[in-house]
Amino acid sequence: MTTSIPVTAIFDIGKTNKKFLLFDRQQSVVYRDEVTIDEIEDDDGHPCDDLGRLEEWIRETFQKAAADRKYRITGLNFSTYGATLVHLNDRGEVVTPLYNYLKPYPDELLQQFYDTRGGRERFCVETASPPLGMLNSGLQLYWLKHCKPGVFREIACSLHFPQYLSYLFTGRLTSEMTSIGCHTAMWDFHKDYYHRWIHEEGLTGLLPDIKPVSTTRQIDYDGTPIAAGTGIHDSSASLTPYLLSAEDPFMLLSTGTWNIAMNPFADRSLTWEELEKDCLLYMNISGKPVKASRLFLGSEYAHQIRKMGEYFSRNPDQMDCRPDPALFRRLAEENDPKRKLKLEKAYSPALHSPDMEASWDLSVFDSYEEACHQLMLDLVAFQVESLHLAGNREKTNSGDLDMNESGKKVDSQEMTGNGKNRMEEGYGKKSPNTNFERIIITGGFSSNEFFTGLLAAFLPRTAIYTADSTNASALGASLVINDTGRDPSFVRNLLGLELHRPLGNLNLEGYS
Repeated sequence: MTTSIPVTAIFDIGKTNKKFLLFDRQQSVVYRDEVTIDEIEDDDGHPCDDLGRLEEWIRETFQKAAADRKYRITGLNFSTYGATLVHLNDRGEVVTPLYNYLKPYPDELLQQFYDTRGGRERFCVETASPPLGMLNSGLQLYWLKHCKPGVFREIACSLHFPQYLSYLFTGRLTSEMTSIGCHTAMWDFHKDYYHRWIHEEGLTGLLPDIKPVSTTRQIDYDGTPIAAGTGIHDSSASLTPYLLSAEDPFMLLSTGTWNIAMNPFADRSLTWEELEKDCLLYMNISGKPVKASRLFLGSEYAHQIRKMGEYFSRNPDQMDCRPDPALFRRLAEENDPKRKLKLEKAYSPALHSPDMEASWDLSVFDSYEEACHQLMLDLVAFQVESLHLAGNREKTNSGDLDMNESGKKVDSQEMTGNGKNRMEEGYGKKSPNTNFERIIITGGFSSNEFFTGLLAAFLPRTAIYTADSTNASALGASLVINDTGRDPSFVRNLLGLELHRPLGNLNLEGYS
């Protein structure tokens, strides 16, 4: 008779792909299912996720896995994209569509909100949330109250998306910090509590009690006891394995369509100038802020590779050449303004000078190879600027961090603030050019030898690592509800870190 494998089940819900994974006790993936679900229209005709179809898939997928005798599900958790709320009536029924965070926000209503909160700059600094409209998910509640008052009156509780999926299994209404702290405009990072506007607008009663992200509730599923988690925001989830395994300070560079540089060791509030440059704060699993800077680099890369492929009659879907250090050296030394990359997808007036926005003229290049090398040289230069934005800190090392009984990382002493444990974090030595000795790259660019080698060349005094982290957010969601997350060496062995050297011994510190 075959013994069932104990597993933790994770639903990892992205905007495009919805994943279900089973992790064994060694945190290896032993089963995986994935689906894409067509969007529907909300009550205003804007595209949104089909929550009903998603729930149907979740129930069917979980039921199938629970019935499989190869596995015995002992844990369950949820990682989802943020900036999304699910609104329930007093019978626990969903009363609105799953509004898309890209849905347009009425300009007049937004101005009215900021005017009554001391102005946009002051409010954004207090909440560490750039002015992003519906992406500031707290403002979705304000919009419902003022634009759909009939619907708003039906709402008895508003849950962040991860906590709603947990509610489907546990029946428990909760909030947790990684969802609240993600550019929601709900949290006052100076006072370490909900911003006063939540109380002024009468929203306090709609928000459940805040629980630690490691909280679980035992449920009975067809006679099997399962520890179900409260859910976690996917960006914080993807950072979690690195936090739990860290011996020294680091910065995580999550790459893809958006490249997001995350600094878990920030030591001060954001300024308005930083917010204008697309910096924001996330919240980690300990309820501490994570300074982040965003860059639309993956989108720019894909667009320009397609453009170059068509112009030079080469592969439009991927880079069709190998790195040539001598060519990089020549292009860097010449530093010809006519060849410089013009941003056609990633341009931001707050980040870049006006001469960086235009159509990039490929006719100035003698070959496809020359254009590719100039593209990567300039893309990595932009990335280095973004890393600098996220990378400042000032403290010295104060000792290793441990985990308490709730799974939170804490120092040897704790302070109490606003009803929850806080921690004083330690910091290591500064790197002269990034304030960090280590940067870890995950996601699409981690397998791009142009990108990794050039970043090491731009930052020669910083250790540049890549990680084997295909399922980082799902792994983080699993670790926070499992004892294995308490062992830094165990977690470290899961990450597959690889050190990268500067490409061809290049040193590009002076290139810009």
